[in-house]
Parts: sequence; structure tokens; C-alpha cells
Amino acid sequence: MNARWIAALALVALPAAVSAQDPRPDADSLWRSGDRQAARVLYLERLGNDGSDAVALFRLGLIARWNGRPQESIEWFDRLLAIHPDDRDARVARAHAVAATGDLEAAIAATDSILERHPDDVAALDARARFAERERDMDHAMRLWRRALALDPANAGARAGLAGTLRRQGRALEARREVAVALAAAPDDADVRATSDYIERQFRPTVRSAVTMEADTDGNSVTGVSAGASFRAADRLAVRADAWTRNAGLREAAADLIATGAQIGVAFDAPSGWTFGAAVGANRSGDPAARTSPALSAFASTPADRTTRLAVGGSRTPLDHTLPQIRNRVVVTEATASVETSSGRDWDFNAMAGVATFDARASGEQNRRILVTTAVRRRLTDRFALTLGARVFGFDHDIDGGFFDPDAFGLIDASIAWHHEPARWLLDAEVAPGIQRIGSHATTTGAVRAAASATWQPRPGRQITLRYTVANAGFQQLSANSAGTYRYASAALSFSWWF
Repeated sequence: MNARWIAALALVALPAAVSAQDPRPDADSLWRSGDRQAARVLYLERLGNDGSDAVALFRLGLIARWNGRPQESIEWFDRLLAIHPDDRDARVARAHAVAATGDLEAAIAATDSILERHPDDVAALDARARFAERERDMDHAMRLWRRALALDPANAGARAGLAGTLRRQGRALEARREVAVALAAAPDDADVRATSDYIERQFRPTVRSAVTMEADTDGNSVTGVSAGASFRAADRLAVRADAWTRNAGLREAAADLIATGAQIGVAFDAPSGWTFGAAVGANRSGDPAARTSPALSAFASTPADRTTRLAVGGSRTPLDHTLPQIRNRVVVTEATASVETSSGRDWDFNAMAGVATFDARASGEQNRRILVTTAVRRRLTDRFALTLGARVFGFDHDIDGGFFDPDAFGLIDASIAWHHEPARWLLDAEVAPGIQRIGSHATTTGAVRAAASATWQPRPGRQITLRYTVANAGFQQLSANSAGTYRYASAALSFSWWF
């Protein structure tokens, strides 16, 4: 072999030898293995050598959006589109990044412009369906998913998207069937697996527990512990069991009293979309004069996939939250009707009306309450929402039965709520200033309530929550006896875990 051939072979072998000495995998291999952060470093190096590297620009844009930096993501896609203006994948990915900034209208306009010229673009249909879902236009989202799947029946992402929409419509059984097909086609797809996890949460056995401590300036103190479990006895039949105990004290009382209870309930999802439920249980208190008291309830609601949803319910349950209520052996019989409606993703309205009879069995007295509540919610941004609410009720008499029974009560407030979801966390805070009047002849005073909670969820369906609430207008079974001086506080630690 002459010298010229030897030199040529050396030139060929040298790069291979150098590559063999470099232990680092290339960026594309890291991307395929799922190590996207390491791939990002190498893609940046590649761009340093070739600023027009389309693959590097596209994947850096995706990584930036997944890392919660949508504006940076847009900048990467803009660089790519300046070089390849007809790259539809880049345009669709940019629309997702724009939506992540909160500008959903611009994201919708971007995908609509793609579909005008390319109505069969499955990626654009997928994006547009997700944006329709965020607008709460579920019917439009369903049509878009169906179009995408008609064009590409094997598209696991579109089928998982359809399953997610069905889940949000309350059609869990249909969602489960669709996501099973998607999971079989793409078992390693992280988005498909996440959708499957959320849907399966409604079918797997779940256990719950909570510890709550409450106190107010009327001298009430309540410590409660609850536990429960739920499971699907059949595809459309859910069963739930709960038990609880409360230790209720009063500042001037000689001793605390304990109330306990248990309940089992069922809910049936009819093929029509209606939901029907009923529960039966029993309560018992430590009052020597008390007997075991039954607890009964039932409800029916229209399909969850409707823009407007109606529900009716009835119940007969002991009111044994505070020591005075336990002593007076109060039982409440109530009928309610409610309506919820939404206009797009930004507006919600709900209202409820109820008639209840409060029976203080220790004294033999009865009292009737008529209650109306309304709330209008406006989404301001992805993290903030404003709610204007009103609560009005009145009792026929003042019987001093251990419960809050003014002849007239009115509360109007404006709630500002904040919600944030960093990795594995749900953070919520709310403050609601307002005005209230207790009694038809009383003066109007200020009212405020505030709450904050932090939830850690290592996986979908598994979470631990800490919540703290303060107010000068009572909540649930504790309520103000006089305006201006009442204070209420509660702290709760709860967990929910499915298997």
C-alpha cells in the first residue's frame, strides 16, 4: 500500500477515533432518551456552530415552553420561522407557547390561520381543540378531536386529548375507553400516561382523612377527625363511606361533648349523563339525653357536559357541630335547587335556593330558614379570578336553639382568588372583603374572610393539603351572633390517596 493510500485512510479514521474518545452522547440521542435538559446544553452548542440548525431551534423552543418560559419559547420559534416561514410544526408549537403566556385569542388566531390554508393539518387541529377546551367550548373541542382522528386514527395524542375532554364533561367511562386505546398505541408517551392517570383516579379505590381545628370569639372550639373511602362497584356506580368524630367545647361549659357519625352513599352515572345519588348514615353524641339519629340525603343533577347544569337535593341530618347544637339535639331537614352556567372560560354563574326546617328537639321548638346564594366569577388571568357573591337568608323566629337564626342576614363580598401550580404543588389564596347585616334592624358593617392553602401532590390523585382560614363572618355551622365583634379561624390538614 503506497503512502498516498495510507494518508487517505488516516484522514478517514482520525475523526472516528476522536469521536470514540468523546464519551458524551449527541443532542439527538439525549432528546430521544428523554434527557431534555442535557440535550438543551448540546443544542445550544450546535447553534453556536450553525445558527440555522432547524432541529436545534425547534427543540429549544419546546424545552423552553415545557420549562415554564413561554416568552423564550416564542423567541426560538421566531428565529426558526425567520429561516423557514412555511414550517407548520413551528407555527403550531409557537401557538402553544403564545397560549402559555395567557394570550389565548392570539393562539387561536394563529391556529385558525393554519387551518384556513391546511384544513387537514392534524397538529393544528390538536392545538385548536386544546384551545377550545380552555375556552370551555367542549362541543367545539369534541368536533375538532373527531376530525383529527378521522384523518389519523392512530394518533395517540389526539385520542388522549379526546379522552381528556370527555373526562372534563363528566363522561368518565367513555374517557376511560378512549385513553385505553391511546395508551395501547403509545405506552411510553408521558402526556398519554398523565391523562390516563387522571381518568383512572375516578375508578380506583381512594382513601381520605382530615384533621380540623376551629375556634371563634363566641367561645366555641371544635376539633374534628374524619376518614373515608370510595370505590367503583361497577362502571357507572360509585360507592363512598365516611366516618367522623368531633370534640366540641364551649368556654363557659364544664366539659366538652363528642359527636360521631358514619355514612355510606352511592352515585349512579346514567347513560344519558344524569347523575343520581343517595346516602344513609347515623349520628350519635355524648349528650346523655341524646339518641342515635339517622341521616338521609339524595340528589339528582343534569349532565356535566352541558353549558347550564341543574341539581336538586334533599337531606335530613343532625346539626351537631358545636356544643350548643349537640345539647339542643338539632336536626335539619332541607330541600335545595341549584343552577350553574358558564360563558366561555372567563365567566361562571351559580345560584342556589333552599328551604330548611331546624328542629331543636331538646326544647321541642322548630324554625324555618329560607336561603338564597348567588355568585358571578370572572377569570382575570390564568392565576387570578374575581368573584362577586351574595348570601341572604332569614328565619321565622329566634328560638335560641344553638344555631345562628336572625330574622334577616345579608352578606355581599368580592373575592380575589389566586392559584398557582408549580411542579407537584397547588397553591391557593383568597381574600374577600364585603359588607354584612345581621338582623333586619341592624346597621351594615364590614366583613372579610381570607384563606390560603398549599397542596403537595407527588402523583395525580395523591395529595396532602394544609389550609388556614380566618373571617369575621362565620362559616358552615359556626356563624356570628353579633356584627363587628365576631372572629372565626380554622386550620385543616387533609390527605387523599388512590390506589
